[in-house]
Amino acid sequence: MDARGDELVTEEPLDVDRLRAFVRGELDDVARAEIEALLDRRPDARQVLGVLAREGGRATDRDPHVGALLGGRYRIRRRLGAGGMGVVYEAEHELLGRRVALKMLHPEHAERAEVRRRFENEARAVAALDHPNVVAAFDVGRTPDGAPFVVYELLAGDDLEARIAAQGALSIVDVLALGRGIAAGLAAAHALGIVHRDLKPANVFVTDGGVPKILDFGVSKLAPALHLGTTTRTGAFMGTPAYMAPEQLRDAASVDARADVYALGVVLHRMLTGAMPHAHATLGELLAAHDRPPPSSRAKRSEVPEALDALVQLCLAPDRAARPHDARAVHDALARIAESFSSSARASTRPPDERRLVTALVADRPLDEAAVREAGGRVLHEDDTEPFTRHVAIFGESGWSRERQEAALRIALAQSTPWRASSRETPSTGLFVIGVVRHDRTHDRVEGDALETFARASERGARGVLVSAELASAFPSVSLEELAPGLHRVREATERVSTPFVGREVELAQLRAALESVEDERRARIVRIEGPPGIGKTRLVERALAELDEHGASRAIASTSRVARVAASPELEELTLLRGWIEKLASVDTLEQLVASRVLDPSGLAALVGRDTASDPQLRVDRARLAALATLAGLARTRSNAIVLVLEDAHEAPRALLDAIERLAERDLPLVLVVVSRVELPLVGAHVETLTLRGLRRRATAELARAIAKNGRPRSGARDAMPRAVDAPPLDGASFEVPSDVSSLDEAALDALYERTEGNPLFVEQLVRGPHSDDASIAVGDGVPATIEAALQARLDALPASEREALEIASVLDVPFDAEDLRALGRDDADEVVRALRRRELLVREGERHRIASSLVAATAKRALSDDRRRALHAAIAARRIDEGAPAVVIARHLDEAGDVEAGAWHVRAARDAAARGESGAVIRHGERALTLGRREVALVLAEAYELTGRLDDEARVLEGAEESAEVLARRAIVALRRGDPSAALSLFERAELTSTHSDASTRAKVAGRHAVAALYAGRLDEARRRLDEAERIVWVHAPELRAEAAIWRAQLAAATGDLGERRHAYWAAVELYRERGDVRRRAQASVNLADVDNRLGAYDDAVRALRIALDDCAALGLEHAAAYAHANLAYALVRLGRIDEAFVAIASARAVAARVGDRRLADVCELYALRAQQARGRDVRVDALTLARSLEATSPPLAALAFACAARAALPSSDALAHAERASALVAELGTIEEDEAEVALVHAEALDAAGRTDAAREVRAIARAGILAAARRIADPAWRERFLHDVPAHRALLAST
Repeated sequence: MDARGDELVTEEPLDVDRLRAFVRGELDDVARAEIEALLDRRPDARQVLGVLAREGGRATDRDPHVGALLGGRYRIRRRLGAGGMGVVYEAEHELLGRRVALKMLHPEHAERAEVRRRFENEARAVAALDHPNVVAAFDVGRTPDGAPFVVYELLAGDDLEARIAAQGALSIVDVLALGRGIAAGLAAAHALGIVHRDLKPANVFVTDGGVPKILDFGVSKLAPALHLGTTTRTGAFMGTPAYMAPEQLRDAASVDARADVYALGVVLHRMLTGAMPHAHATLGELLAAHDRPPPSSRAKRSEVPEALDALVQLCLAPDRAARPHDARAVHDALARIAESFSSSARASTRPPDERRLVTALVADRPLDEAAVREAGGRVLHEDDTEPFTRHVAIFGESGWSRERQEAALRIALAQSTPWRASSRETPSTGLFVIGVVRHDRTHDRVEGDALETFARASERGARGVLVSAELASAFPSVSLEELAPGLHRVREATERVSTPFVGREVELAQLRAALESVEDERRARIVRIEGPPGIGKTRLVERALAELDEHGASRAIASTSRVARVAASPELEELTLLRGWIEKLASVDTLEQLVASRVLDPSGLAALVGRDTASDPQLRVDRARLAALATLAGLARTRSNAIVLVLEDAHEAPRALLDAIERLAERDLPLVLVVVSRVELPLVGAHVETLTLRGLRRRATAELARAIAKNGRPRSGARDAMPRAVDAPPLDGASFEVPSDVSSLDEAALDALYERTEGNPLFVEQLVRGPHSDDASIAVGDGVPATIEAALQARLDALPASEREALEIASVLDVPFDAEDLRALGRDDADEVVRALRRRELLVREGERHRIASSLVAATAKRALSDDRRRALHAAIAARRIDEGAPAVVIARHLDEAGDVEAGAWHVRAARDAAARGESGAVIRHGERALTLGRREVALVLAEAYELTGRLDDEARVLEGAEESAEVLARRAIVALRRGDPSAALSLFERAELTSTHSDASTRAKVAGRHAVAALYAGRLDEARRRLDEAERIVWVHAPELRAEAAIWRAQLAAATGDLGERRHAYWAAVELYRERGDVRRRAQASVNLADVDNRLGAYDDAVRALRIALDDCAALGLEHAAAYAHANLAYALVRLGRIDEAFVAIASARAVAARVGDRRLADVCELYALRAQQARGRDVRVDALTLARSLEATSPPLAALAFACAARAALPSSDALAHAERASALVAELGTIEEDEAEVALVHAEALDAAGRTDAAREVRAIARAGILAAARRIADPAWRERFLHDVPAHRALLAST
């Protein structure tokens, strides 16, 4: 980030020699004129000139700060510019390697309290604003001579003033983009109660990427919580007059956000016109101009949109009550104008008299204009027909696309439902025609085949959604029925079986109510639907989504763009299923829109689509998971109606996905999560509703059986069975056959059927549809199958041989499959048998492909195959899939089933593919299979997966059998470290270093850094320092992606040397680097470590801040266990700060997890901290503390010592206190030291000795403790942190104060 004047902008270095020559009068007229021009525009040049004049031209161009190290971490590289208040330098953070802009207040100004407060208030304001349109502040500090400095991000680009000066008026597109960015930054400030008070183009920096960033909050008005002191007197004059609102000109202390809105109006006017809204030569003329109406930018530039001109005039209103109330309102208005301008700009690129082909939706009833508009279409309002007999919407005005055609289909399907023109009329399905028309833009009318088709279909009383011949191939995802030549009707968006839906009215009403409540409240909800196989779970979901209630939520939900269904299986990872939902809801364009609106960042999008280039597999996983959850939340927020996510076979889903579902459900989103499972799932809470399905009652079972018997068995040659709700008269002689009735079942048969099936709908269906003739009776007796599988087998046995064989082949194919797969496997009659199996409802369509209708049917068919036949089929399928370039996982599965040893090589590929996607479970499945088949080359990627999942023993096992390499040896060394064997680790690291000479820089750095850590654990400090220096040299030069890891290694070294200040700084650097890298998981871990050091230094407020970050990160990734430890550390800091109620909340959170996962140590820590919190409230905890201490003596002596100390303090001044304190001190002596609160043990021991009258002994305990504290302080290099360690830790302060 650079500086222009007091702002942060880059300038060329000053030529001090020429300035010196100017002072001495040595320049010619031309050179002198150039210097005078320089002095006019460069305040820093004027300042240097003053110094030169005072020194007679003897000043040197050497800035004493260049090359200096400020704050112990910022190395000054070069001077960027200067202004009246300060100087801006380019600097580099020594540990992070980050280039920054460092703004330093001139020493002479540092003595002025008001200037210093403004400088510090600017830092505080910017630090409070974490927003992409506000320059970021990273740090603050002071120079050795006491001048304050602020560290900002370093920017490349120029300020908006320079852009307007160079270009004049900007394009409308640029004005809208820059205006939205500026308004967004201001809105973030206003939300925190900050008023900028000096917004102007010179204070807006535009980066090379076109992002505007607001600078210079030096005269801003802060919210009370941010004030360092009063900075504005009543009647004070602050800001730049031409950009100041009338009320700010009168009194800067009385302004609110609307003053910034006025300044934004001036900036917008300048960008639009290149001129100021009020021409003035004096302040009096400016004040007089405020009495006139705001000027119109359209008067100077006619192409300015009317809405934009009106908004700018509103912002410039002299009366602030007439302006938008804050920058958020301006931002939202600009966003709407930008959207409208973009649409009109696209449309205006077409000649006004052009007649273009577009997609039309023609209906016999009013269309939902809001839904059409959201889908990218527009309803036409034809005014020549009264009353209207047709309603038309057009799609694709700006360009022909399949997406717009699919949008028209979604609208039609959403509205082609049982509908009444009035409450007295009988429901009618309605007529909707999708086709091609020609749009006359001049008169905004259409003509063409779609209108003629609609008229012809309407005359014949047709109903449903019809598609013209031209578009029939545009909808591969739906089943089309040819009603007449050139005319097709949509059967259903996704084909459903025609089994009648009965006996679930109560459950359907509950599910519908849940959907409606989400629509009304816009709060997420989980609906658990549970029950055994065949009970009707999927049918219930399908019916709820398909049924259109006149007043219900499901009308909005019916659109396929709002419903996404995935099915879990043991092979599918959490990410695969999350991506499956997103693929069904969003196009690539939609995802890019989420990036543009900052719901998703570019790295998140890359992770989501599997293009993350990070080498760290865990980082790829975490980025993709966070991006998936952010995308689903963003999609829900951008829709006017609820999104429905359906997870079928949820009992097979990974626990991580269920955790993700719970996190989504806790948010205020219009989102319904329908979870379908055979077993009870661990999803509970107020936002969860459970529907447990049991068998139908006897009456419903009878109704179902009779309905199936009546309508459900198509005769030979009949068309595919269709739901009867959408019957239509034939067009132009087209006909289709409806299955004839079958005689009713008698009561005895129904009783036997109910007893055998227990009301299971699938069992009922298979028995009734079973291998019976079309006669009047179905015998139910001893010959009836006793299980669903037996019923299915009997039905399959009765199929013609060609259909049964095709079904068996389909059972081993990938799902879904196409007819060509069957043909390639020997079924020349593939098309015919597919049609036949669809008629029997054993196959269903998925777009242009097919799948077996039920997993039970597929399993039954597959079990009917002989082993040899099954292996032969799998071998043939594998060969076909290899030729097609199918994914490795598919080929590996088929080769495995075929018994082919080449499956091993494909499992290796599948494991590596899964690692690239971040799917550790899949890596483990394929990697272990590859190892079983003798493929050792998979060991490294498999070990990484075990490391990520915390399976140390499996990681060690895999690495032992791997071929030796530097990376393998280093990983084995790390395993040895984790197992507490530093000697073995050192030996392995030495072998790894010998092997790594030809490895890449990243591997060499990791080996050296981890070798340093092993040396630390082995007590070889000098070797550790040497190894770490070597690792850091490689990282800084060749492997900057490992800077965060290097910071962690540095922190571990600092821990070993006892330098808490250096340790804190290293963890802070790691947190920042992980943040920049987008590594949320490791940032959480580093934040917890940082907070731990803060607690030891007495920086309890800092610890709370770090732990809040860690908890947010843990929540985002579902890191429940890590969050529990963060809550425990948070409780410690809160007790120290006296915030006891908050501490109890944190303890309760940690306790709950400890109990759930069985973490005994965490539970003990929670008990100790709870006792301290109660003690801080004045409660007597001696019994509980003593009980806890005695229970911990054998298992956790450090915690036992602290518990005895707690009991001793509670017992003071009684004699019992001394016994407890002596036991605590004895435990510390036995251990040598304890990291946490050792001084607290010494302090209570001394106080107990005093209470017992043993003052000499107490004095000795205090002296020993003081010596230890001072020795520890001497190891802290940073004097500021040393002081905090000595005086901010209560026990240290008390011991040092005693004599």
